[in-house]
Amino acid sequence: MEKPFRIKLHVLSPIHIGCDDAYEPTNFVIDEKTGKLIEFNPMDFISSLSEKQRAEFAKCCERENLLDIFKFIKREYTSRVPGRMVGVASGLLAHYKDVLAMSSFDKKAVINQFKLMKTAYHPNDKLPYIPGTSLKGALRTAYLSALSAVEKPGPQSKAKDLESKDLESALLGGKFENDPFRLVKVSDLFPCAEAATEIVYAVNKRLSTDERESQASKKDVHPIFETVSPGAVFDGTVQVSPCPNSTESIKKDRLFAAAHSFFDGLLKKEVGSLEKIGLKHTGPSLIAEQFGDQLKENCFLVRLGRHSGAEAVTIEGHRQIKIMQKRGDSPKTLDHATTIWLASETQKPTDTSKLVPFGWAMLEVLPLEDMKNIYCVRTIPDRRAVDPLPPPPPLPPPPPECIRWDKALLVWSPHNQILKATKDSFRAEMRVSDKSVVPVELHEQLFVKKKSVEAAVEVEKQGNGFKLLKVFP
Repeated sequence: MEKPFRIKLHVLSPIHIGCDDAYEPTNFVIDEKTGKLIEFNPMDFISSLSEKQRAEFAKCCERENLLDIFKFIKREYTSRVPGRMVGVASGLLAHYKDVLAMSSFDKKAVINQFKLMKTAYHPNDKLPYIPGTSLKGALRTAYLSALSAVEKPGPQSKAKDLESKDLESALLGGKFENDPFRLVKVSDLFPCAEAATEIVYAVNKRLSTDERESQASKKDVHPIFETVSPGAVFDGTVQVSPCPNSTESIKKDRLFAAAHSFFDGLLKKEVGSLEKIGLKHTGPSLIAEQFGDQLKENCFLVRLGRHSGAEAVTIEGHRQIKIMQKRGDSPKTLDHATTIWLASETQKPTDTSKLVPFGWAMLEVLPLEDMKNIYCVRTIPDRRAVDPLPPPPPLPPPPPECIRWDKALLVWSPHNQILKATKDSFRAEMRVSDKSVVPVELHEQLFVKKKSVEAAVEVEKQGNGFKLLKVFP
């Protein structure tokens, strides 16, 4: 078995990898002073409220008015509630204020206004990470593109056919156990140091010189999601082992060379496309500045995550990309995309120079010398340091439960002065030192004739028994 290699993923542009989780409107606020979103535990927030505030909050929840709940949390949140801070786009703060200024409740609008999708994170410390499956998928697509250029499948082959048929005969031998990619093992990648994230808008631009808006950009609600910010570095391992049942095993050098060739070609194409619509791509200058001497030696370009483009997830030469048309028209199928998704600070950007493509990263491959030091000590960034909340005052004991028994049977025991009341199979007693506690009209029957009578009584539950409190006239 081949020795694993250490890999570092250097983030060059915002990366979002979905995890089916979102920042809920009821567990965050956006601080106008810092311009950051603060996510907190709802139970910590409730613990910080006074009894009066809790009662008001309970009424808001009973009305199921999300806007009222949203406004209450913003009004009553204090820095005493610990939270994790996340950067947000400048336009999101104004967006947040607009929602708070709404006068009427629109359930659909309020929820859609702040559906902030999270990037993949570790559940223990909430820090972002890069799933190994995402990186392996990018490497596989690039490798298959290189393979298809050599194998030259028929001109009518589609990408899915190449995966299922031509690739099986040329590389997999038709069986899962012959697939050499099952022996390419990529670990999850965790941040070397603090990995900042930012919540941004995703805007869609046409890759043509006409001024028409794309179909996606015409929608009222634009995607908003958390991204790993450029500059973050993630650590992990990769192991490429030979496949004993395959005629063509994957070699590490060929795998990474294929990845760089594939994604470098996409980058050059993207640079040219953005220049045609007046946008400058900062990727090439950043790559040359930071990794110029190491390119194709131990640094290889990759692209992963959401909105990395249809070309980045399809095989070169066999693309079938669906292009949506205006309402009522059937979609077209082309071998290239006609739009691009870009990270933006606002929903409707006026300064296009600040728009940035998604998903670009540099993969650095290094010898694995010490497995113990591959991951740094992980700390939770931007955690507010606050004094612990004082323990809540002890609650008063609940009042005793008093019950009325109608038509209870009363019996007087003169030797110990005990008055007993029986109802069904239950019994309650009280010592009578002053007979005035019993209505006068019952005295002759109870105390003189010493006979049982029926009367309404009030009893108090005590443990598994009852105490007689009162006899009604």
